[in-house]
Amino acid sequence: MVFPGAVLLIARGNEKLFSMAVGNYAYDPMSPVVTPSAIYDIASVTKQIVATGALRLFDQGGLRLEERVHHYLPILRETKAGDVTIWNLLTHTSAISVTMSSLTVAQMNDIRAVLASGENDVKPGAEVHYGNINTFLLGQIIAKVSGLPLDKFIRQEILDPLEMADTMFNPPPKLHSRIVPSEITGGQEILQGVVNDLSARKLGGIAGHAGLFSTAMDLDKFLLMWMQGGSYERKTILREATVSAAVSNQTPRLNLSAGLGWHLDNPVYLSSRAPRGTFFHPGFTGTIIAGSPSTGLRIVFLSNATYPNREYQHLKNPFLKNSFEKIFTDVLIMKKEQG
Repeated sequence: MVFPGAVLLIARGNEKLFSMAVGNYAYDPMSPVVTPSAIYDIASVTKQIVATGALRLFDQGGLRLEERVHHYLPILRETKAGDVTIWNLLTHTSAISVTMSSLTVAQMNDIRAVLASGENDVKPGAEVHYGNINTFLLGQIIAKVSGLPLDKFIRQEILDPLEMADTMFNPPPKLHSRIVPSEITGGQEILQGVVNDLSARKLGGIAGHAGLFSTAMDLDKFLLMWMQGGSYERKTILREATVSAAVSNQTPRLNLSAGLGWHLDNPVYLSSRAPRGTFFHPGFTGTIIAGSPSTGLRIVFLSNATYPNREYQHLKNPFLKNSFEKIFTDVLIMKKEQG
């Protein structure tokens, strides 16, 4: 088994093409049954919501993509990380390599200490190297520039305008019965309503790279905004030109295709059947969101593939790849039959 339960939502325009909730919160058949409104730890899907926050600041004139990080975080002046650009962070081309989960709580609360373990000889812009540190720094920059804590900025500028009421950092105990557990730790703690990512946990559950909990319906609203050129219910979240740039390949001559925050055209996750231009973001716990401009499809898949532990993590990506292959194959057959 890859996971005890999951939610899948496929939509196009204002139509929900397919919605399914299967399984239970845990492998115990007496555990709660998964419903479409179940709340999941979305892990690194958090990164794309935070990246959207950074792009909103860009549209408002608060950030410049070509500006160096130390301009916004002076504490990083005269460090390699301080010399990379906001664009480098968004495209994961910063060349900063940090294993954040290995750091102590004290280190996690000292940004220079976090970065001290991440110096290497790769030049910024030379390759796409996906890492938590990039959106961790984006979260720090958002808070510094906006003057608001990261969670409050994301709530005010992204979640509330998109009516994503069930999406939040550190969900309150009253919601825990709706939250699917993500893992049982080595110390036998059940992570339910507590962020799975260890480094985000050390930061109090609020970080640029992980920490958000959400539902399939909320994440579909987020994707709808992206598919509609940055607008939702007559509200402009992002400029259309910003959306276009973000879902375009920013790294055409590098090892991977990257947008501004988004992953692009990666068959490891999407299969070779996914149309060119499909943008997506996965999460370690077994979550993924994707948008396909050429087909109009929005896809949200939420699971707790890390429960009760990570023993079968190697099955997650092949499962997602096979699922996307079937989804896109069926859609292409349908389009062909319709003429």
